[in-house]
Amino acid sequence: MLHGYFEEPRDRSRLRPAMADIVGQLRVAPFPLERTIFSKAELKGVMPAGGFVDGGWTGVARAMTVPQLGRVVLEEYDYVAAGSYIVVPEELVDDTVNGLPFQFAVWREETGRTWTEVRWFTANKEFRLFIEKPLRKSEQLFEELQQFVLAAN
Repeated sequence: MLHGYFEEPRDRSRLRPAMADIVGQLRVAPFPLERTIFSKAELKGVMPAGGFVDGGWTGVARAMTVPQLGRVVLEEYDYVAAGSYIVVPEELVDDTVNGLPFQFAVWREETGRTWTEVRWFTANKEFRLFIEKPLRKSEQLFEELQQFVLAAN
């Protein structure tokens, strides 16, 4: 998932250099990254995502390089604007951040690459964050990610 945004020619060709390039195609406003752990990120590209409703997309995907985290993809999807809903079985919730369902997993591919996936939900949005490195819940960076989760609520 993460590597496609950076390495797969088909995926990379869909990325646009700046949010301004796609904002007219979006039905919802993307969450601002200023004053978050991503404020110093180098944006590699963005693309509309989610559902296409009433002439606009209900989500956005951002590929970026973030100090201390490396290559990162942040996907944001407004499922309410798309006329949908999300059901998360309690067994799949690893934790909560201020009452928000929170999922955390570290994956290892057959190639040996490891990456972290963080997924959480607000009253109207789903966020998925892919980080190109294994992250432990005990790390300071994990606490900073939790602060981002709270800010995005």
